[in-house]
Amino acid sequence: TSSVAPRQKVVRETLGLVALPGPQLREVRIGGVIQHDMSDAPTHTDFGFEAAYKLAWNIVGPITLSSESELRWFAPDSGDSETDLALRLTTENRLLVPVFGGFALFVFFDGFLVHGSTGETDRFAGSWIFGGGLDFSRLVRL
Repeated sequence: TSSVAPRQKVVRETLGLVALPGPQLREVRIGGVIQHDMSDAPTHTDFGFEAAYKLAWNIVGPITLSSESELRWFAPDSGDSETDLALRLTTENRLLVPVFGGFALFVFFDGFLVHGSTGETDRFAGSWIFGGGLDFSRLVRL
């Protein structure tokens, strides 16, 4: 088939502030965002807000928590369609526990939350993934 998925032709500009506070709270971003959707003619432009952070925290000894989240919100307007998202939140969180040598065990939680702009999509939807594994990245050097 030759169908085109929505949002394949999107250009986004963000203007704001980025702070690099320190070793634990590594990055904080906040700003205004303009998104141009060229998937359909004419181009539809949305205006909104974006915020994000990156965290790396040694909880106890070598046990570390890393976390990244990004929130994007767009103001409603008359050009919104069923495929427009008013809100999008992504989060990635990982707890790493070294066990021996270069090996570590980890558990993670990744989340994705969206809220549509109009009609049938004017509600929340999301995806949450929990898992764990063995990390050996300290053994491999590229």
